[in-house]
Amino acid sequence: MKQLIILLLGIFVPVLLVAQIDSVRYTLSEDREFIKESDFTGFTFMPSEGKMSTAHYPDPIPAGVVAFSIKKSYLIIDERARYTPKGIVDPPTEDKPYRLRIASIDKINYGYQLNLVDPDNRELQGYLKIYIDGISQVDMLKYRPSMADPEHSYVIARTSQEQLLEDGKFFTHQQDFDARTLDELWGKVLYPFLNIQNQSNLESRVISRIYRSHDIDVRFEEETVIRGKKEKILQYIIFNQKDGSRRKLLVKKLKEIMHQNRDSKRTVLEVEVKDEATQENFFILMHRGVKSYLKAIELQDEKNRQSLVYYEMRRGKRIIE
Repeated sequence: MKQLIILLLGIFVPVLLVAQIDSVRYTLSEDREFIKESDFTGFTFMPSEGKMSTAHYPDPIPAGVVAFSIKKSYLIIDERARYTPKGIVDPPTEDKPYRLRIASIDKINYGYQLNLVDPDNRELQGYLKIYIDGISQVDMLKYRPSMADPEHSYVIARTSQEQLLEDGKFFTHQQDFDARTLDELWGKVLYPFLNIQNQSNLESRVISRIYRSHDIDVRFEEETVIRGKKEKILQYIIFNQKDGSRRKLLVKKLKEIMHQNRDSKRTVLEVEVKDEATQENFFILMHRGVKSYLKAIELQDEKNRQSLVYYEMRRGKRIIE
C-alpha cells in the first residue's frame, strides 16, 4: 500500500507542479507593446525582482508574490514581498490585495505615471511609475502607495534568446497573413499570442499571455460534402480554447465594414458564421494592422455584438526555418 501511495505521488505531484507553474508566470517585457494609455487597461504586471529605493541591487521575487493589475479607474496591488535591511527574504507576507484609485495618468519622459489616491483617505496619494524602453516595452516599475511610504522598484524580466526564437517560430505574427480576404487562410492554423477577455468593456477587460501549453488555436478548414449528385465545399472557422471547448462555425458570408473601436474607425473583414449544433449565428471580425495584415481575430455574438473571444497575434513577422 505504501509503495502504491509513493507511486501515485510520483505521478500526480509533477502534474500539480506543472499546473502551478503554468498558472503563475513572470511578466516578460516582450509580452506586450504599449503604444497608448489605454493599452495598460486590463494588463497585470508580475515582476521578477524588486528592491527598496535605498538598496543597491534588486532581489529575486517568487512568481506571483507581487502583482499590479491595472483597471480603467483603479489599480489592484498584491505586494507580499518581505523587505528587510538585507533585501527581500522568504517567506512572503500574508498581506491581502488592495486597490487604489487612479486619479490621473501622466505621459512623462520615461513612460507613464499613474497618480494614485487612497479612496478611504484622499490625503494619501502615491504613484506607479511605468518605465518604457525605445520599442514600447515595459522594463521597470516604481511603486509608492503614499509619500510617507518608501518607494519600491521592480524589474520586468526580459525574454531569453532561446524563448524568443521558439516563440518566433511558433506563434502567428501580425505580418503573416493578408486579411483583405480569407483566401490565404484556408488550411491554415492561427496560434495567437494574447487573449483579451471582455474586449468590449474596458472596466472588466483582462489581457493575458497565451502559452503553447494552453492549446489555443483558430483553424480554417474546408470540407467536401455530397448533396444529391453535386459536391459542395463547406468552409469552417474553428476556435479551440484553453478550457478545452471547441466552436466549429460554418462560414455563411463575408464583407468589409467600417468598425468603430476606441480610437478610430477602421475597415475590417466581417465574417458571418453559424454554429450548426446550436443554430446560433455569430460574427467574426478580422482586424487589420499595417498593410492590411491580420492583427487580431474577434468572435462576437449576433444579438448585441459583444466580444466573446478576442485573440491578438504576436508583433512582427513569423520566423521561418
